[in-house]
Amino acid sequence: MSFAAYFEMADDDPLECRKRERDIFDSAIEKLRSIEHCNSVSDEVVSAVAYVQKLWIALIQDLKTPGNALSDSLKSNLISIGMWVVNATTTIVRGDFSKLEEIIRINTLIREGLE
Repeated sequence: MSFAAYFEMADDDPLECRKRERDIFDSAIEKLRSIEHCNSVSDEVVSAVAYVQKLWIALIQDLKTPGNALSDSLKSNLISIGMWVVNATTTIVRGDFSKLEEIIRINTLIREGLE
């Protein structure tokens, strides 16, 4: 399922939606952790970064929709975080892995917030 399709499933049970959100973030974190040992750009690195970027871009798009019920403040904060993650992951595919741990930590905190 694409991330965009996932975020369009507004009529689903809220508990099931949260579970899917946790699963998606678990996958993102797992992919990021799998490249912690890398010190150069590879197909594995590009794939992990692409997954995380697609996740955050879909999330940002969902947060910008008029029907999103989150508070404006929370939406704004999450959009800012998402934009930072997208920009920070871009540096990884350029060969700069210095923000990888911070990217993992942020995604982990967001995932933990979905409990």
